[in-house]
Amino acid sequence: ALDVLKNALGRTVAVLGDMSELGEQELLHHYEIGAYAAQAGVDVLFCVGIRSKEMKRGARELAKKKSDSRMQIYHYAAREEMLPQLLELVKPGDTILVKASHSMEFSKVVEALKTKEV
Repeated sequence: ALDVLKNALGRTVAVLGDMSELGEQELLHHYEIGAYAAQAGVDVLFCVGIRSKEMKRGARELAKKKSDSRMQIYHYAAREEMLPQLLELVKPGDTILVKASHSMEFSKVVEALKTKEV
């Protein structure tokens, strides 16, 4: 999904939440996703959930290494905490990826974005 997002026109926003059922290496996998988002050139990354702290850390560490990175990175413990800031930040022309395990109920994020008509 990040590979598709990196080819989008305009500003790219990834809203990524915790991924369940990844096994013993779940924190490492979250870290790697964050680093990959930074490598892919995502402009804005919203990380949501306890495991996603590692996603934020991976994105920050890789973004620091890239001299041209202006990536904005945010972390929130819960979807409800993140949603107002997301809706305030997104604007027409943005390409937005929303992805997480079903248990994160990110369908509510998609519905809120549709209502805003971004």
